[in-house]
Amino acid sequence: MNKKIKWGLLVLIVVVLAGLAIRTWLPRTNKELTAADTVPRTSSSNARRALNVNGVVIKPQSLTEEITINGRLLPDEEVDLAFETSGKVVAIYFEEGTVVKKASFLPK
Repeated sequence: MNKKIKWGLLVLIVVVLAGLAIRTWLPRTNKELTAADTVPRTSSSNARRALNVNGVVIKPQSLTEEITINGRLLPDEEVDLAFETSGKVVAIYFEEGTVVKKASFLPK
C-alpha cells in the first residue's frame, strides 16, 4: 500500500469512531425508546400529580480543621555532650535558655 491509501484508511477509521462516540452521547429520540422506557399514562385524565421530593436547606457554617492524635514526638536530631575536663559539677551559674558567652559566669 502506498502512503495515500494508508492515510485515507486512518482518516476513515477515525471518522467512524468519532461518529460512534457522538452517537452514544446524543440523547435518544422517541422512535428509539423501547416499551420499558416509556411511562404508562392514565387514560382518565392528564392532570398533573404532585411528586414527593426530599430536600435539605444548606446553611453556611464555619469549618475547623482540627485533628486530635495520641502519640509521642521524637527529635529529628540528637546531641551528645562531651566534656573536655573531668570533675564534679558544683554549681550552674546561668538559667536555662539564656545566652552565655565564653567565660562570662565564672565564680569570682
